[in-house]
Amino acid sequence: MQRRLLLKSQANEVYNNIESSGLDVSEFQLRERDSTMTPDLQVSQLVHQPSGYYFIFDWRNDKRSDNPGLRHWAKFSPGEEAVLESISSGDWKTQFFYCQAWLHYLYRELDAPDLWGAIAQQIALIDSASDTDTPNTAFTRDEQIHIAERLSR
Repeated sequence: MQRRLLLKSQANEVYNNIESSGLDVSEFQLRERDSTMTPDLQVSQLVHQPSGYYFIFDWRNDKRSDNPGLRHWAKFSPGEEAVLESISSGDWKTQFFYCQAWLHYLYRELDAPDLWGAIAQQIALIDSASDTDTPNTAFTRDEQIHIAERLSR
């Protein structure tokens, strides 16, 4: 099996980029994985461990160009407009640019509140409060006297 992993200098560029993005570098792991584009090829993948989001520094065999061969390919989640995006990056500089953009998309998703989840929690709370066996009735005369005594102290 062939390996097309990041050079140490490239991995260091990615590391420095994570640091400058405001994200915690310790939450990321750089690992090897099978290429999604080229059979029998190992490539580098950057994973944000708490979320499972990732960036694959992939390669694709370009047979249609004037200069056929393996070309850089970027596959990442989250993307700019979709959960998963895949794009030909052609060279390292462009692939690194997409990695920078991915860090921005990742930060956006991690920082975004879950508004639909919040409304679902509110609805569940209201439903659980209304599902009690205790009827919602007015205070009895004795309860009113007891409350008035407590408040006057």
